Order: sequence, then C-alpha cells, then structure tokens
Amino acid sequence: MKRLLTAIVLIAALLPINGAAKVIVNSEGEAMRATTTKDFMRHKHKAKYYTESWTAILQSTEGHLIYINFLLTNLGVVEGSSGLSMSITFPGEQAKSWSAEHKVADFSDDSSKGMIKIGPNEMTLKGRNLTIKIDDNDMKLDLTMRGWYPTGYKFYDGKTFLNDKKNRYFYHFIHMPRGDFEAEMTWEGKTVRMKGAGYLDHMVNNRLTSEWSRRWWTVRYFAPNYTLAFITMQLDKKFGGETVTRAFFGSRTKPLALTDQIELKPSDLATDSKAGHKYHTKYDVSMSGDGFSLSAVFKSKRLHDRDGVIEKLPKIQQGIAKMFAGNPVTYRLEGAADVTVTEGTEAPKKLGGTAMMETIVIE
Repeated sequence: MKRLLTAIVLIAALLPINGAAKVIVNSEGEAMRATTTKDFMRHKHKAKYYTESWTAILQSTEGHLIYINFLLTNLGVVEGSSGLSMSITFPGEQAKSWSAEHKVADFSDDSSKGMIKIGPNEMTLKGRNLTIKIDDNDMKLDLTMRGWYPTGYKFYDGKTFLNDKKNRYFYHFIHMPRGDFEAEMTWEGKTVRMKGAGYLDHMVNNRLTSEWSRRWWTVRYFAPNYTLAFITMQLDKKFGGETVTRAFFGSRTKPLALTDQIELKPSDLATDSKAGHKYHTKYDVSMSGDGFSLSAVFKSKRLHDRDGVIEKLPKIQQGIAKMFAGNPVTYRLEGAADVTVTEGTEAPKKLGGTAMMETIVIE
C-alpha cells in the first residue's frame, strides 16, 4: 500500500474537477505580479486530495538535466506523507530516478528564513537567492542559484479556479523564472560538480491532476540572454476541455511577460507501445507582448526520461491505481530550439540551443 500511495502522490505532483466551466482567475490589476515569502510557504489545506510541490529544474553547461521535487500531500491511509524525488540525466545518457519518503510531521516551514524542510532536506529562498541542501537516502546535493530578477512572479494572485463553485483549484508560482546555479552532487559513490541555468516553481492542488486534465505540454528554454518557461494543460471534457497556459518570457535585464496567451501547436506524434499512448515531440510556439514578439520551434532530439509511475507498482495494484489516476506517463525530451525574438525596433535575434521539453499523457 505504501508504494501505491507513493505513486498517487507523484501523479498529483505533476501539477493539478466536477462540472464543465471556463477557468476563473481573480483578474484585477496587473497580470504579472511579484511573488512573496507567503506564496513560497506551505498553503495548508484539509482537502482529501491536497498536494503541494516545489520543483527546481536544472540544465548544466555540461548537459546534465535535473528535476528536483519537494512534495507534501494529504493523500494516505491516515495522515498523508511528504518526500522528495529527482530525475537525473547525465550528459548523453538516460535518466535515473531517486526518491526519499517521509511523514507529514517531517515537513516544516519557516517564513522568517524563507525555508521549507522535509526531514534533513532544506530549500531556502531569500530574495533572488535559492539554496537546496539534500542529505538523504544515499543522495547529497548542495546547490546555490541566483535569480536574474529580484523577485519571482505569479499570474494575478496565482490562483486558478477550475469550476464555477470555486472549490476546486490550483495555485502556480514561478519563484525563480531563471537563475544561474552551482551545485555539488554525491550519489552512487560519485561526486559531480555542475553549473548552469535553472528555474523554480511551486504548485498547490486540491484535487488529483488526473481528475481534471488529459495532457500537459511544457518547455523551459534557457538562452544566454533570454528565458522562456510555459505550462499548457488540456482540461478534461468534464471541465470544459479548455486549454490553459501559464507562460513567462524575459530578457536577462527584465521580465517581459507572464501571460495565459500563447499559440502552441504540438505535432509529430510518437507512439509509446508500452502504455499505448501517443505523445508530441514538436512544439510550434508564438507569443507577443508589450514591446516584444517571439516565435519558436522546439523539436525533440531524443527522449531521455520516460516516467510511468503506475507501471512501477505490482500488477495487482496497478488496476487500483488506474481507477484513481488513469495511466499518466511523463515524457521528458531534449529539444533542439529554433527561436526568433524581436524587441521594440531592434532587428530580430535568432537563438538556438537545447530546450527541456515535457509532454504528459494522462489518458
């Protein structure tokens, strides 16, 4: 049962209902607002399916691709659980996974320090400075990251309602849209030092993701002087079937937009014979805002991580889990980036490099 609950917790942490409706936000004032220390802290909730996750995403100059999750949930037989998980891809290799499980009582937060803590592991955000210290279950990680901007950002107040009653929702905070990191990781008897570009966001959900969404598409693109991060979700038809996006774009010197308006055309389906899913490997993207425009094509060079959490369970438990959460699989891709950015009256800039792409299929 512990393994079953762990899988469901991980599913809920992907991001985050009854009655079809358009999503609702508290859309008064400026759309792009600064995040606060209170936003970073735990949003305590008694909902049965409450889950909260803090996710750091790293791309080293050497080619490491790392996803770090701090997780907290009410899901469980008695009291829920907390824990950490990591997807770790060494340059040119396939991903390996690491995790550590803890009790809810092992979670704490301290707003005076800007810190959340699970067991011996800490994530601290003060201004534009992030530190992550993990020392748990054969993993040691010491990371510092300095943000490009003095604050993080949220779309209006960060909260999105998924039904008319406003009792089902998610929060999304981009606490560090882009930062420069240095890290030392010791795992499986090896010590690796890395530096590169990173990102940090934070989700709060009061329902299982699989209840209200069918597919997700994400990109984190770290260019030398620009950064793009978006999450696009296709809602289930029971919730209106709407496509919901949160997209951030900025230059090294200033944030340019946090919006729900981008044009995304996913294409080039690949087939996952194990799960029976088809997932997209190419994204055509365009967006514009006050004084800028962007067009991009992100096309997979390779699938480096396939994460089917239900498949990790014993066969007898897989059927039970699928009743709760469907059969979600996350496909993480290294993508070739072809990006054009225009700012004001300047000539268009052509950018390349590698994007971190994800497509999540829940069907």
